[in-house]
Amino acid sequence: MNLNSALARLERAGSEHSRCTAKLREACVLVADAICDTLPPLDEYRAVDLPRGYFYDWPGCDRRVEVALYASAHGDDPEVAINCDGSSRGALLLTRHVALQFAGDVATGLLDEIAEWVERRAAQLADANAKLEDTQARR
Repeated sequence: MNLNSALARLERAGSEHSRCTAKLREACVLVADAICDTLPPLDEYRAVDLPRGYFYDWPGCDRRVEVALYASAHGDDPEVAINCDGSSRGALLLTRHVALQFAGDVATGLLDEIAEWVERRAAQLADANAKLEDTQARR
């Protein structure tokens, strides 16, 4: 193989890699937006933890999203914003590594785990409301 054909092959491979990475990132943003759209509203001034080390919080980013989904920091790694630029938190942009991890987590049940988390949270609120109503009824 001569140098020109080797360079052409490398250019094709790099272009395909870039295209696939961009598609993966776009898909992750769409899924993260959908997750954030279904989560309970943030009524506190702190991030809310989700299963598998994800959390959501006020984004303070250029994208017009109400809440943003983040991958937690592991070890010395900083947190990564999945569906916004993360500028206000100092979080990194969505990396290829985190996009692959997020896609793998979604494929192995992350959405079901988040749904269960939301259901548990709703049950806790219902239980607290029932206790308050019972207390008021006894008066």
